[in-house]
Amino acid sequence: MPYLRKKELNPESCIVLPDDTHSMNRALLLGHHLGIHVGHVEKLRISPTEVKILSIQGEYKGK
Repeated sequence: MPYLRKKELNPESCIVLPDDTHSMNRALLLGHHLGIHVGHVEKLRISPTEVKILSIQGEYKGK
């Protein structure tokens, strides 16, 4: 987190998008500490190397 704080990220141009439900708690914590919105990616694993994005929730357009 110190590395990201040094970057002085603009909350209006950033979003945290965890790639699965298990990392949501970490994403929420990171978003809270950095003042950045958190969204969610819903995905379907087709094979061990292929994933299909079903939806992205959150205000991500233009970020």
